[in-house]
Amino acid sequence: MLWATAVFLSVCVLLGDACTDCVSPEKCKTISPESSEYCSSFEVCCEDRYEVKETTTSGLSNGNNCNPGDSTKYDETIINWPLVDTNPFIPTKPGQVVGLSNPDGLDRTKNDRYGQSKPGQYPWVVALFCQGEFLAGGSLIYPNVVLTGAYALRYKTPDEIMVRAGEWDLSSEIERYHYEVRDVKDIVMHKDFDFSTGDSNLALLILKMPFELKEYIRTIGLATPQKSFEGRRCTVAGWGTLTRFSKHSNILRKTELAIVERNICQEKLRTTKLGWQYQLPRSLICAEGEPGSDTTPGDGGSALFCSIEGGIPNTYEQVGIVNWGIYNGNRMFPGTYTNVAMFKDWIDKNSMPFEYKFGN
Repeated sequence: MLWATAVFLSVCVLLGDACTDCVSPEKCKTISPESSEYCSSFEVCCEDRYEVKETTTSGLSNGNNCNPGDSTKYDETIINWPLVDTNPFIPTKPGQVVGLSNPDGLDRTKNDRYGQSKPGQYPWVVALFCQGEFLAGGSLIYPNVVLTGAYALRYKTPDEIMVRAGEWDLSSEIERYHYEVRDVKDIVMHKDFDFSTGDSNLALLILKMPFELKEYIRTIGLATPQKSFEGRRCTVAGWGTLTRFSKHSNILRKTELAIVERNICQEKLRTTKLGWQYQLPRSLICAEGEPGSDTTPGDGGSALFCSIEGGIPNTYEQVGIVNWGIYNGNRMFPGTYTNVAMFKDWIDKNSMPFEYKFGN
């Protein structure tokens, strides 16, 4: 449904040094530089408001069915995993560093086991729920925008999805840093998403209210197309299954992966039932874990992130989104990930809270 809000025209009146017209960013056409000094974290000092056009993008309702479903199965099972930028329109608090981790965690009373993350270690990781059931992972890229895979959101409507940030143990309500919840206003899926190949497998969740950024809830920036990560070791954090057939993990897990060169990845995948003519879609990159340590079903939609070299210590940028992989009990194959850098312009454009209008 499309609707338009009323048009409000006003001028930001400065009395002395103070701003008297602090409004939410989506209502402001011209933002005054005094915003961060005089307005709250999620407001701006507005010189000229404008009409905001809101849209709801949703799939066909699937009733109570929150299962993303399965794709084609082969003898080697193809597993479809249910599956420093800041947004100028949503100012962050002073001292907030995009992609900054908490390497020692934030709760020393919790003993993390092998393969588990520490509480608050990766504060941009979010969990998606469909009608109260865990659905997929995602990443907070702006206070009001979550990046995830399109796979799990097929046939879903915004009112079916809920986002938790600051989550660590899905089974516990008693944690030092309690998760926060936001409802979803819009689902924006990439128009070229191909369910059968995983091509263009990405989607944005536009939240009704932004998260307030703090020590255990932060955003992560996106890699740019100019960077190469081949040969780098990177990380995925998600609630993937502990074994092939088990339920998702309750504790947020982390997995280190090596980025695999595209041609090598394609050759390895051609040795599976995909066949020797298989062509890796241009929108996918590959990463590979160690035997017994790799992403699993339940990690779908989660971020693949790499440390920022030469920057602030313990900061990361998102390189990929967990997409699909091939399981064979005796042999490892690279998993595929949506190449975030390739879609950076699309992500930025669709994260904005309004539509630009040029000319008449």
